[in-house]
Amino acid sequence: MIIIIAEAGINHSGSLDRALKMVEAAADAGANVIKFQSFTADKLGYDEKLTAFLRGVELSKDDHHKLKLKADKCKIEFMSTPFSAEWVDFLVRLGVKRLKISSGKVKDKAFVDYARATDLPLIISNGMIDEADFLTSTHFVDTALYCVSQYPTPFNKVDFRKLSKLKELFLNAGFSDHTQGIAASVIAAASGAVVIEKHFTLDRRLAGPDQICSVEPDELKQMVAEIRQI
Repeated sequence: MIIIIAEAGINHSGSLDRALKMVEAAADAGANVIKFQSFTADKLGYDEKLTAFLRGVELSKDDHHKLKLKADKCKIEFMSTPFSAEWVDFLVRLGVKRLKISSGKVKDKAFVDYARATDLPLIISNGMIDEADFLTSTHFVDTALYCVSQYPTPFNKVDFRKLSKLKELFLNAGFSDHTQGIAASVIAAASGAVVIEKHFTLDRRLAGPDQICSVEPDELKQMVAEIRQI
């Protein structure tokens, strides 16, 4: 079965209430997984402007507990992308089934080794690293996702031949979709992707850098239905 990940990311804008509603909506749409991001803005080492923005969209550990309980109740898997060893430990204690490693962290060998030591399945996408580094840095990966890090990604920039190449190299290959609409995700599923990750929001009119390439609940439901027919 193709695993469909609804990528909530930071589209909740720091609102726990909105994040909880996203869990419900993703479950109602039929997604297998709802994924968030786990970080402490002040420990990321970014500049003051970006740090201030990230402070406004971070989720506390208590928020994570509530989201995990909500996901369990809605029968959808809770998942997150940790950005530090502290958050890896926390997510393991929380009981996640797998971890997503941000492409920006792939070259951080100490962090990757730390995540790998959990023995949880690891997923990465190639978005922010060049192809050579990606192919030489992913011997530890359980699932590799083809991705174009452009928000939104023009449809003509998606090269499904690269997904086919990943399928030759990895047992599990998938697609992290930053295009607008659902067509690219459906094509990727038809091309053999075993994981589809799609940015998800309650309303694209909300503020945030990922809203423009996100699907709303009705679109997510349609995407799931079309993929399930493949």
